[in-house]
Amino acid sequence: MSKYNIGIIGAGHIGSVLAKHLVKQGHSVVIANSRGPETLKAVEKETGAKAVHVTETIKDIVIVTIPFNSIKLLPKNLFNNAPKNLVVIDTCNYYPGFRDEAVEVLDNQSMTHSQYVSQVIGHPVIKVFNTISTYSLEFKATQNSEERVALPIAGDDQTAKAIVFDLVVSIGFDPVDAGSLSDSWRQQPGTPCYCCDWNKEQLNKTLLQADRSTTLKNLAQQFKLYSEILQEFNKNRGGVNLGLQQMLDEGGNEINEKLIDINRSFTQQH
Repeated sequence: MSKYNIGIIGAGHIGSVLAKHLVKQGHSVVIANSRGPETLKAVEKETGAKAVHVTETIKDIVIVTIPFNSIKLLPKNLFNNAPKNLVVIDTCNYYPGFRDEAVEVLDNQSMTHSQYVSQVIGHPVIKVFNTISTYSLEFKATQNSEERVALPIAGDDQTAKAIVFDLVVSIGFDPVDAGSLSDSWRQQPGTPCYCCDWNKEQLNKTLLQADRSTTLKNLAQQFKLYSEILQEFNKNRGGVNLGLQQMLDEGGNEINEKLIDINRSFTQQH
C-alpha cells in the first residue's frame, strides 16, 4: 500500500499503539499531546514516532485520539488551512456521566459523536478505532486474515474512507463499511459492536442489531459490571486503587476477555 505522512494528536494508549503499528508498516509518523514534545521522549523511544507540537501534525492523515471533552480545546485554527483531501480519523468516544461533561446535541441524539467532532474541528472525519480496547488493538493485530478482528468504519468521503480501509488492513484488522457519519451511532459505546472483537461476519450483523434508544442504558450497565471486576481486581492485589485502564494494562488478556464477555452479553449473539 501507499506510504503516508501521518500525524497523531493524542499520545495516550490508543495513540501510542497506533503509532507503533503505523511506524512498523513504514509510514512517517509524528505524535503530539497538549503538553509539548519535550514530554514525549519515552513515547518516541517506544513507538518510533517523532514528537512534535499539535500544530505540526497536519500531514496526509491526522488521527485525533484524545478524551472527548478535549476536542474543543484543540487550537481553533488547527484545520483552517488544511488541504481539502486531508484525511482526519476520529477515534474518540463520548462517555456521559462517566468521564465527559454533558453535550446536549449528543444527549438528545440530534448528532452522532463524530458529527459533533467534525463540527468542532471544522473538517470532515472518518470514524474508526473506537470499538476496540487498547489491549486488543495492540495484541490482536494479525496478518492472518482468518483470525482478524473487524473494525467498523463510518464516513461520508468515499476516497478518504478507502484510504482508511487500506490502513486498517495493513496493520492487521478487517475493515467493515458502517455507512455514513450519520450512521456512526451504530458503533458508539453501548452498541452491540462496541469492544466485542467480532469478526467481519459477526460485526456486520451487530451493526444491524444496534438500537439507538438503548445505548446509554447499556453503557451504564456495562460500566457497573466493569466496576465490579475492578473492585475485585484491586481487592485481590491488597486493596490498591487502580483505574479501569490500569487494570487492563496489568491484567492483560484475562481481563480483556472478561470485559469483552460483558460487552458481548448485551448482544443477541452471546
